Amino acid sequence: MPNEDQLSLRQADQARTDFAIIETELEARLSQLPSVLRRQSMIDAILAAIGLIIILGLGLFGLMLTGPG
Repeated sequence: MPNEDQLSLRQADQARTDFAIIETELEARLSQLPSVLRRQSMIDAILAAIGLIIILGLGLFGLMLTGPG
């Protein structure tokens, strides 16, 4: 009489297949990670540059409104 906690051969085979699929998916995601990180750092740099341009533009606009001295 089999124990309830024991896997049948079919269940064990299915589990091995599932783990192999998960491993393949994980390896694919890990290979994409460097390009995602580069893309994210590029987006961060662009947003920082846009923020700096806006701050400088507002500062210059404020100087134009108040005039010299």
